[in-house]
Amino acid sequence: AARKAQAQSSAAAAVVEYELQTTIENKFDPRRADTVLHAHTAPQWLSFMCSHRRWRQLIYRLSERYKQSLVLNFAVQRISEAGHQREIASLSTAATYLSVFNRVLIDSIDTLRLLEERRLLPTRATGAAAALLSGPTTTTTTTTTSYYY
Repeated sequence: AARKAQAQSSAAAAVVEYELQTTIENKFDPRRADTVLHAHTAPQWLSFMCSHRRWRQLIYRLSERYKQSLVLNFAVQRISEAGHQREIASLSTAATYLSVFNRVLIDSIDTLRLLEERRLLPTRATGAAAALLSGPTTTTTTTTTSYYY
């Protein structure tokens, strides 16, 4: 009986959480949300959201939609600092801040290195990654400069 009550409670909590996330996504106002950061400290509820995967997923969806939101960019930085680079790697906002980009890049290189050590990835792939990170080579190539604004 206790297990059934606990299962029903968990199911009800999941429904409430889903509805709350849907409401936040539909009614999110980045200007109003950004006002919580004027003290340069994160509100406790934002720290809670950053520490739970389901809520981080909501932050990621919102940050893709509202790329200029200070509170969402702040949250992505905090999530990165907490070690969730693999979750962040596919976000276009991951490159917004150099510190987030660096953590994602370092995590990716470490993954390549581990795969090579386990012989799951040919040595050529990590050699190519190392070459990309080490800078220009002595080979002469013709390049075209493009500017993106």
